[in-house]
Amino acid sequence: MFELLSRARWRNSQLRHRRFRLRISKKLKLSGTIIERLCNGLYDARNAFLHGNAIYADHWRYKGNTVKTALGNVAPVIYRTALMSYLDWKLPSTTDINNRIIQMYCDQLYEDFLLQFLRVP
Repeated sequence: MFELLSRARWRNSQLRHRRFRLRISKKLKLSGTIIERLCNGLYDARNAFLHGNAIYADHWRYKGNTVKTALGNVAPVIYRTALMSYLDWKLPSTTDINNRIIQMYCDQLYEDFLLQFLRVP
C-alpha cells in the first residue's frame, strides 16, 4: 500500500514532502508523506483491533497538531489515492469539458482536505 501511496501525484508540493517518520515494524522506520502517515495510523489501529489488543478511543484518532479526527474519516482519501496511483492517475479520457472540470474540482477537494492536516494555506 505504501508503494502505491508514494506514487501519488499531488499538485501541492507540501503533500509530496516526506516529513514524517513512519514505524513499519519494530526495526523498520521510513520517512513518509501525510497520506502515508494517515495510512500508517489506520493500519496500526486495524492491527491492534484484529490482534485482540486493548483498543481505546485515542488509538482511532489522528494524532496531528492541528486536526483532530477519527482515522475512519480519512480512509476514503487513502483508498482513492491508492486506486488513482494504481491506475497511474489516468481516468477514462473524455472530450467533455464538464467532466474534466469535475475531475479537477474533485482532485482539488482531496488536496485541500489533506492540507488541513498539515496546516498549509
